[in-house]
Amino acid sequence: MAADFQTHVHDHAGAGVLETEQCLALVRGERLGRVGFVRAGTVEVLPVNYVLLGTTIAFKSGYGSKLGAALDGAPITFEVDGVGYTGALPLGWSVVVKGTAGFLADDERTALLLAGAPLPSLPSAAATGRWIVIRAEEITGRTVPFT
Repeated sequence: MAADFQTHVHDHAGAGVLETEQCLALVRGERLGRVGFVRAGTVEVLPVNYVLLGTTIAFKSGYGSKLGAALDGAPITFEVDGVGYTGALPLGWSVVVKGTAGFLADDERTALLLAGAPLPSLPSAAATGRWIVIRAEEITGRTVPFT
C-alpha cells in the first residue's frame, strides 16, 4: 500500500507517531481489522470486515454474537495494521481507534453503506446481522521499523 509514513514526532519508545489524517488514510486502504472489548471481565478481540465513514468505523455482526451482546454504547477499540515501505526499508504500522459502539439505525445511511461496504465474511453476519458503528473518540497510529 502506498502511504505517507513521514513522521516528525516519536513516542517515548522511539516509535514514529502518525498524524490523524495519516491514520485515516491507512484505515481507508484496508478492509480487515480487529475490534476489542470487554465482556464478562475478559478482553475479546475479533476480526471484522469494515468500512470507514469519515472517522466512524462500521462493520456487520451476526445476531447473538458475543460482539453484539457486548454493545450498547460500550467502550470499544478497533485496530488495523500492515507493512509499508520508506524507500527500500520495510516499516510496520498500526492504527488504533478508541470510541463507543452502537448500532447503525438510519435506513438511508444503511443503504449508502451497503452500496460500498465490504461483504461480511461470516454467513451469520451477512444473512441476519446488524451494522455496528464505532464512533471515534481517539485515533492514534505508530510506525516501527523492521530490524
